[in-house]
Amino acid sequence: MALAKVDFFSNSLQRTVNFNILLPDDLTTCKALYLLHGYCGSNMDWLINSPVSELSSKYNLAVILPSGENSFYLDAKGTGKAFSQYIGVELVDYTRNVFGLSSSRDDTFIGGLSMGGFGALLNALKYPDTFGKVFALSSALIVHTISNMKEDTPCPHKMADYDYYHSVFGDLSKLESSANNPEYLAEELVKAGKTLPQIYMSCGTEDFLINENRMFKAFLDAHGIPVTYVEGTGVHDWHYWSKALEPSIQWLLNDPIKKQCVNPYLPSWEYIPDAEPYVFNGRVYVYGSHDRFNGQVFCLNDYACWSAPVDDLGAWRYEGIIYKKTDDPLNPDGRMCLYAPDVTVGPDGRYYLYYVLDKVSVVSVAVCDSPAGKYEFYGYVHYADGTRLGEREGDEPQFDPGVLTEGTTTYLYTGFCSAGDKTRTGAMATVLGPDMLTITEEPVFIAPGSCYGKGTSFEGHEYFEAASIRKYKDTYYFIYSSVAMNELCYATSKYPTKGFRYGGIIVSNCDSDKRTYPGGNNHGSIVEIMGDWYVFYHRQTNGTWFSRQGCMERIAINADGTIRQVEMTSLGGSKCPFTGHGEYPAYIACNLFRCDGSQEQLPKITQDGRDGDKEQGYVASITDSVTVGFKYFDCVGVQTVKIKVRGYCDGFFEVRTSLNTKPLGSIPVEFTNVWTEFSADIAIPNGVNALYFTYVGNGVASLASFSLA
Repeated sequence: MALAKVDFFSNSLQRTVNFNILLPDDLTTCKALYLLHGYCGSNMDWLINSPVSELSSKYNLAVILPSGENSFYLDAKGTGKAFSQYIGVELVDYTRNVFGLSSSRDDTFIGGLSMGGFGALLNALKYPDTFGKVFALSSALIVHTISNMKEDTPCPHKMADYDYYHSVFGDLSKLESSANNPEYLAEELVKAGKTLPQIYMSCGTEDFLINENRMFKAFLDAHGIPVTYVEGTGVHDWHYWSKALEPSIQWLLNDPIKKQCVNPYLPSWEYIPDAEPYVFNGRVYVYGSHDRFNGQVFCLNDYACWSAPVDDLGAWRYEGIIYKKTDDPLNPDGRMCLYAPDVTVGPDGRYYLYYVLDKVSVVSVAVCDSPAGKYEFYGYVHYADGTRLGEREGDEPQFDPGVLTEGTTTYLYTGFCSAGDKTRTGAMATVLGPDMLTITEEPVFIAPGSCYGKGTSFEGHEYFEAASIRKYKDTYYFIYSSVAMNELCYATSKYPTKGFRYGGIIVSNCDSDKRTYPGGNNHGSIVEIMGDWYVFYHRQTNGTWFSRQGCMERIAINADGTIRQVEMTSLGGSKCPFTGHGEYPAYIACNLFRCDGSQEQLPKITQDGRDGDKEQGYVASITDSVTVGFKYFDCVGVQTVKIKVRGYCDGFFEVRTSLNTKPLGSIPVEFTNVWTEFSADIAIPNGVNALYFTYVGNGVASLASFSLA
């Protein structure tokens, strides 16, 4: 590792300036952090007062330390001090060119403390195409504090006077709606649908700026902007910042959003079950039905599509409504719901959407030129004589279509077999011609329903619903929901329409070993993403079956073609555990159960507001003996656990890393009608751990989040 002082002429500042730079030994793989000092500081502060040199070497991270003087890293018009342009454009370009640093946004970070924390946040939001992540320690987020200052008004924090703030920020009466306000920049990015940098904040609980930091976090939460927010014991000093630096760098290099997705993989206010995942043109697209929060029946909303880059399964993008229930000629008044769909690419390269309305038994088809454009009604699956499949005498009702196209042939899989109904034989396979509608081979049964499974390989796991089909190498995988409903099972064959044998359970939304989540029906499928396989399924929320959310887990297809059942986790498709530091929302819980095994008065994941409101989810209805579990976290040196709780409760939450051991400690809670943070000194063992919070006490609590520090 080398330390260099660099002098160069800055066009932004119109003079020669210098900065310090820490360069690790291996520049070919290093990432870059632009690290900003605080008020009345210098570009030597971090070098003198923190272990930044050691951390630069330890994490192979180039650290650039500029001087911001007392500019708040803003462009001051007319003064020749364009510090924002200097930091966000000129310095980045210069260091990339001279030192060969990565030009990737994903490898470029900015951070700072106090005034530098403000500058880091503002410039990350001002230059979101440059900085992929930002951390801010004890940030001087004083916009609201100073925006009403007059010439004779003293500064509440006694940091400076009106003349100074006016010279740095400009007209203070217009500050809140200006580009010198991080909140304004964030709102503009959200309105424009732009990708924001990932944000990490940390502040001491005794810091005089703690309220400003909490207010900014509340602003981010209210606008649905993800933030990792940490509080710890400390004041506004180098003792806190020096200790907070390494966790901040760890977050930059291994945060729980970029390299790991969570369950549910979509925002906590979105309800898309019955997922059919596909990779098209470098993105993963998910097609499913669309539940309504607090809905009274299944699938009340129109089809919406989300997608994510194959290399970032945490960065899901809303593609919009791709098909409305009123688009089907059989449903002009919208009284029928759109049940679980599937999509396939036809021989003409277009995308075909297959679905069934809830009160008819025919298969409808819509088509689009792109994966997530506006689909248009195309027709109904029919026999050669024009009779629609499902309406000919002897046809069984059509339901939950799954489709696979090979060349000019499309295989359609359908069926619904409730327990004890002898009129429903099992899952059907039907072959369609190149027009994607006309039947060329009539339906055959490939998996038995509950009344016809005895003596077959499917016995005990007969077909119920949720037909889906995939092909891996020379084997066809038929994925379906069994008569147990909570199971997603699979069967395999070398042929698309015959010879299927039961293979096993892939995932259950009640979990694998014991019932640790209030499950219900299940529907999903498997997909290969960059060489790894995943199963997509759904969970029940809000205490009903009608507000379901998509989840995903990594799976393995063994050399012999078998798939071993996986457990439910909070990780989603992540390849590694969460960082054991920072705040995590409670809605990523993968375990909700009563310790006595009772299925009465179970907790639930829910949200405030109405359907479509971007309110973060939380766990509600937590009563005595309820456990809320999360998996998994890579913990190092965790000494404090905090929880954010509200409700009529009086007791404590026990904290465990295993259900079979005594608690590591407990966190007392009391009645509060607003979200309130409670904490305790609890040492979590180093290593990869699950975390379980068990409530012991009176009343009913809700859990919004927990933090590790």
